[in-house]
Amino acid sequence: MPLAAPGVALGGPIVDHGWVGEYAVVTSTVAAVLIAAFAGVGRTLPATTAKAGATVARVASASKVSGPAARAALGRAPYTRPQLRTLYALGWIAGTKDRATCLVATTTGGSTLEASRAALRHLPDLRGLLRRSRVTEQAAVRAVDAGFRSSCPV
Repeated sequence: MPLAAPGVALGGPIVDHGWVGEYAVVTSTVAAVLIAAFAGVGRTLPATTAKAGATVARVASASKVSGPAARAALGRAPYTRPQLRTLYALGWIAGTKDRATCLVATTTGGSTLEASRAALRHLPDLRGLLRRSRVTEQAAVRAVDAGFRSSCPV
């Protein structure tokens, strides 16, 4: 039986799949943070800017994030519909709450879009919430992802 040269396995070159583990950790952590942020939304997404501000402030204080800063994020949201602005702000709250995950996700190129999609799918009543609010899953995922990325300092 021939011995392989250093750095080469018998079946071919050794491949480093460490990024797979990093991706899994980033995705699961982002999903967990987003699930916690969505827990305080309620039965429907707010239909007015005033109600969106109150919802965002309530979720922010429950997440131990500054309420005025969360309202400012709501104001910076690049959407016109209050429902999408709320989702953007919830993504911002999630990224602000867990800065380490935010930094890891942006520096390693982790897909926060996939993590957002996974988080939204794991919430039991979210499909009904989005349906009642007339927001598509794709639009919700993009709004949450944009908010999450906006909170990252990098």
